[in-house]
Amino acid sequence: MKSPFKMNSPPPLRPAYHYFKWIAIIILIIGILLVVIWARAFYGSMKAFDQGEDFLAKGEPIRAVTYYDRSLHWYAPFSPYVSRSAERLWQISEQAERNGDCRLAVISVKTLRRGYMAARSWWLPGKNWIARCDRRERELLALKQTGSEKTLRSDFVKGSIFDNPQVRRPDVLWSVVGLAGFLGWIGSAAAFILSVKEGSWFTGQAGSSRVKWIVLCAVFWIVWIVGMIKA
Repeated sequence: MKSPFKMNSPPPLRPAYHYFKWIAIIILIIGILLVVIWARAFYGSMKAFDQGEDFLAKGEPIRAVTYYDRSLHWYAPFSPYVSRSAERLWQISEQAERNGDCRLAVISVKTLRRGYMAARSWWLPGKNWIARCDRRERELLALKQTGSEKTLRSDFVKGSIFDNPQVRRPDVLWSVVGLAGFLGWIGSAAAFILSVKEGSWFTGQAGSSRVKWIVLCAVFWIVWIVGMIKA
């Protein structure tokens, strides 16, 4: 006769390597996501820089500034196209000053500074460039105030680059689509990671759930990429 006071034995402890295995899988997935984000930013910066080079070669500096600006906003650590875009914007500013178009000179400097400021997070990239831009803006303003404006336009610090009809503003609808795709991609990836449990990966109800999150992750990633390209 079984004793009513007999307690059930506790379930055996799972081996430590089981937890390390899933931690390693999660770290691997996060690493892959980060590599994909970096690669997309690298590609976007490269394409924008190439378009800026084309417009600069055609003698359309305003459009060139626009695409160099986009290249800066596709900031990725160690991307050579970010620094190349910064150099081009600085060169355009210097050339515009020599041509007496200090409005373009200031716009190029402001664009360069804004590009690095927009990339800041827990650290600020391009601090040297930002400091150079601050000094150059002061120099251009001082040049106007000292009576040297005979070669300058009096309104060179006014307006926006988007005042030029050649420059296309970002599309709001596609920007929203891109943001929705990015959030959906992150959410689907997180749901997939949380759905990972012991057992078969792609069989049974749990396996179907994982397949669903993988498909959604791919769909939202495509939506994110298309939204960024169209915006």
